[in-house]
Amino acid sequence: QSLERGLLFSSLKFQSSFITNVNSNEVSKVTRTIDHREAALACRTLLSGGAVMTNTEQVVSTTNLSIPPWLRMRLGQFLTTLAGDNLQSVVDVFVAYAHGHGGNSDGDENGSNNNMGDEIMTGAAARLARALCAKPAGQPSSENGSTPFLEKLCDQFVEFLVEEGQQHVKKSKEAENYELVRSRSSVAMSLTLWATIGQLSVDVFLSTFVRQMASGLFPQGDSGRSKYDGIQSTAAIGAFLATTPSSLDPSTKKKLNAMLVSSLSLLSNNTQCNYPTLLGQILRLASFFFEDPECTESKLVVLLDNNDKSDVASFLNVAVMTIIQTIQVATRLGFEGQNQGEHDVALALLKAVSINAFDKDGYSFEHVISTQCDELHPPCYFGKRSGNGDSTDLVKGIERRAKVLVHRVIVPLSRTIDEMSDEMKEDADAWMRIVPSSLFRLVLQLHFSNFTQHDDTSKYELNDGDEEELRVASTALLALLCEECSPALLLGGDNEADNGVLKTLGLILESGAALLRDSQSEHSEELLSTTSIVLSLLVAILELGAEKRSEGGELIFQSMMPSLQTLSCGGDVQSAELSSLVTELAEMASHAMALIATRNEVVTEDSVTKPRAAADDKADIELIIDHIAEAERDLESSQPPIRARGVVTLRHIARSLADSGVSHVPKKSLVIEVDSVKTSDGSKEQLVLLARTLARICLNALADSESYVYLASIHTLVAISDVCPSEIITLIGAVVSKGSANITVLMNGATETPMEMSFAQEQRIKAVEALIFIIRRRGDGIFLNGPSLLETMLFGQMKMATNQAGATQDMSQLIQVQTHDYFQRSQEDGQDEVDARTRLGTGGPVFSCEEGDLLRSAAISLVCELVSTLHPAVIAQYCHALVRLALDALQLESSRPVRRSAALLARELYACVMREETSEEGSEKKATSAMAIAMVCAGEDKLVIALTRCVTATDVDTDNSLAVKGKTRLVDPATQSRSKEALEKRDELDIIFQMAAVVAKSMEREAKDPVVEAVRKALSESM
Repeated sequence: QSLERGLLFSSLKFQSSFITNVNSNEVSKVTRTIDHREAALACRTLLSGGAVMTNTEQVVSTTNLSIPPWLRMRLGQFLTTLAGDNLQSVVDVFVAYAHGHGGNSDGDENGSNNNMGDEIMTGAAARLARALCAKPAGQPSSENGSTPFLEKLCDQFVEFLVEEGQQHVKKSKEAENYELVRSRSSVAMSLTLWATIGQLSVDVFLSTFVRQMASGLFPQGDSGRSKYDGIQSTAAIGAFLATTPSSLDPSTKKKLNAMLVSSLSLLSNNTQCNYPTLLGQILRLASFFFEDPECTESKLVVLLDNNDKSDVASFLNVAVMTIIQTIQVATRLGFEGQNQGEHDVALALLKAVSINAFDKDGYSFEHVISTQCDELHPPCYFGKRSGNGDSTDLVKGIERRAKVLVHRVIVPLSRTIDEMSDEMKEDADAWMRIVPSSLFRLVLQLHFSNFTQHDDTSKYELNDGDEEELRVASTALLALLCEECSPALLLGGDNEADNGVLKTLGLILESGAALLRDSQSEHSEELLSTTSIVLSLLVAILELGAEKRSEGGELIFQSMMPSLQTLSCGGDVQSAELSSLVTELAEMASHAMALIATRNEVVTEDSVTKPRAAADDKADIELIIDHIAEAERDLESSQPPIRARGVVTLRHIARSLADSGVSHVPKKSLVIEVDSVKTSDGSKEQLVLLARTLARICLNALADSESYVYLASIHTLVAISDVCPSEIITLIGAVVSKGSANITVLMNGATETPMEMSFAQEQRIKAVEALIFIIRRRGDGIFLNGPSLLETMLFGQMKMATNQAGATQDMSQLIQVQTHDYFQRSQEDGQDEVDARTRLGTGGPVFSCEEGDLLRSAAISLVCELVSTLHPAVIAQYCHALVRLALDALQLESSRPVRRSAALLARELYACVMREETSEEGSEKKATSAMAIAMVCAGEDKLVIALTRCVTATDVDTDNSLAVKGKTRLVDPATQSRSKEALEKRDELDIIFQMAAVVAKSMEREAKDPVVEAVRKALSESM
């Protein structure tokens, strides 16, 4: 009935040579069998009402002839049987050569007429598909609705796709970039295939068609190997997706989504939740042919000849192209359905990289030796190895698949977009821009949720059973994406405010800032490392991205400022590794703050950029001075964005000087200083003068009221110290100790000019922060300048104002009450003991009457930083002065900031002893206990008493007496907390100090013994 209603054809321009030439008188003598194509032609002639050949071999069709219903029914039954045996012949006759525009015989079966938009062929294919998929009455079907006839049809469609895929493999061997010319017969078969898919149910489509097409990518059953191997299945899938129509009905979209994105449980007997996906299996085949340069360099491998290399490259290229086509089709389906398909594709890609049930069971691809010489390639099947996969192999598999996905799929997309012009970028397909961005956001969120309570993956359907594997895969992908891909690709251009990437970056920055502000956890290093990645991307966006983005994007930038300010200030971390990482974070965060500030609107005319001198007119040194003068003019502006621009310019110049230093080793940088001036030919004296000039401007900028200006100036001083550490560290040390400096700088025209500078207390406190960051940045390398800086702080000419009057009794009590309420509220908020103790260590708010003591407290904090960084043998030489400093401050001072720093110094002294006792130098563990002995000789026992009194609050004012004459000293929880930490470390070292006391006593007796003195004198004279 479907044939009777739908197959409306006119006569053909050609007839079977056998049918038209046969003589009726010789019919009884004919013994030749009619092939399928001629039988289909005969059926078409009958259905079209008959045809007569003229002398000129042109068809004259009879019109308005009535075809009997019985004939139509019998012809329909015959065509159905014929299609089950040879579908290609039926499609050639009824679809490929349907009349109409493009439906003539201009392209024969070997021609190249492949107009996929031919409406006549498309309509003919749709009618044929409806006729073929009409369910015959009384014919049995399986549980999923499949029939033997449908299975035959699907088998023939798969055979067609395999043949098409093999053509792709052949062309891929000849050239990496090729264009395959398709015949009209092939186009008609593809149209019929897609029309038939629209008629099939989802279960029949997956269990019959997809199962057969992808059989080479999955383990085989008890019946032995499948008809097709992994390469054939992959090439067939690629050929299938390459012909996807531009528009699909909702039913077909649902079937394709189930095939491309969902886990194919119908293709596996596995009952676990992490079913494999078609994309995952194709990626595993690609990784099988992928040659990792790192692995080939580090292992002994058998080199392949040129033919084998060509085969491997072509197989890898076919697999990669199939992956790209899968991503493209799946993403387009999602956009057409408006269901955020990029999120589903991103999750499918992550699942493809992750571990599935087959990996755990030890399955992998392997070549099988074949004796057939006519094969295009050696078969490659998915089989089980001996034993299950161990954890090492599973992790290596994740890394390998991640490299294939990034190097062969994501990075080429990045290069394609980067090479496009602005007009072409606007017309680029959305999947090229959105899928990498969505994948980056997903892996960033999963990696971030490993060690925080934040989880923004609700839009992704994650199963509890495979969530841990996905987190492992996200870590591997995150590292590769950040290393290999451009920020523009990862952040999706100017649409990141809409798809949430910028919001995710802001969330991670907020968590990193909260870690430094409130407390540290066991995942501190992981979280700060992730924060470092995010900051690097943020700086790259601000440096190299668009000057203005959408309103939503700019608002997100502004919302990051509080977190960036916290990160710029660093934090009190005791781990050396974390200290270095926090310093790097502070530098990037301060620079990001300044860059965000430059994006604000400027309402005055001083925002006009002044013209720069041409590079041909002046020498390099003069050009740098012009840049510096321009930055200085910007810093004098009344508009914060202009001042922010000035400090950004200073940092660029400082970085360019550091990169061209005498001992600089070039390295790959994320942000390229495109505006910097080359100074590679500058002498060391010029670098010193330029460093002093930059330092002068930055030190003056420390007085700025805007936080992003003075924080960026602090970290620019840190960058300048990389150029001339001895000069800059000495200069800043003098500024802190004396409050003034006399230096020679370069002014306009590169002339040397001596200058005398004086600095306010606020600037000196910020200079201390710069020195602390310099010490942390240089790490162990500070031993060159650390001792001189320590001597400057301990014995230098200190000019520091003190708060002689101190706080009154009423003011001190008010401070104590407000501080107590501050900590009490934190406990009522439900914070645990670790968080509360950390807040105690920070000390809470500082009140205006205490500002005069902040500089002295900052100087002691600088000493603490040096004690925690320098070698214990160096600190032992200054131990007497250090112990005395801590002891006097605890016993004689009433200032809360100074006493807090003194307690911190005591803690760092004991930590230095601990570091000396636990350090290993070379292959032998050596513990001379020089630091412990020096502390005992300096009166460490008195320091213990002072710390104990501080903890027990027996050294504060009472109703009857004052602890310090003329001043008020009340209980300070922060000082108590740090003193308690110092005593805890002292308790751990109790045995060490007991032995040190014995040694110190022995050394004292020897010093008083005349015999020992005589022997020493004799030995010294003999030498």
